[in-house]
Amino acid sequence: MDIELHAGPGGDFEMADGDANHSVEQMKDKATHRKGRGFVDNSRNTRDGVGPGDRLDDDAAATSQARLQPVRSVEGYIIFINNLHEETTEENIMDAFQEYGIIKNLHLNQDRRTGFIKGYALIEYESFREAEDAVSKMNGKEMLGLPLHVTWAFVKSNKP
Repeated sequence: MDIELHAGPGGDFEMADGDANHSVEQMKDKATHRKGRGFVDNSRNTRDGVGPGDRLDDDAAATSQARLQPVRSVEGYIIFINNLHEETTEENIMDAFQEYGIIKNLHLNQDRRTGFIKGYALIEYESFREAEDAVSKMNGKEMLGLPLHVTWAFVKSNKP
């Protein structure tokens, strides 16, 4: 069943007369069996029934977080800070996080077009203890009116 479209008098496309008897449902059904717009792929092999982009409920997220272990990067332990206000500066972050240990590296991405930061930062600590203190004590604290989300940047699963 091929559908032919012809340009109508106003420049709009119209179906050929032979296709007028096909319902919209039939055309939608045909479109979903092809790749492209409307294609649904149920054949993906997903682990635990969760695929990319699926939202986890709080219990599943807590369980999956319990299985994750922080991993040392090349020079130390890196934490990820999210939900930063767009006007946050390096000084704000340094003041808040240096009480947990010596910060070896701080990376704060800035949007070149707007000049504001992109909303996240990476901080590297020398020791696991310093990074762990920063994660546990700063997660949920407010900075410039927004609650921070602080977690490990690199983790590996503890799952067998």
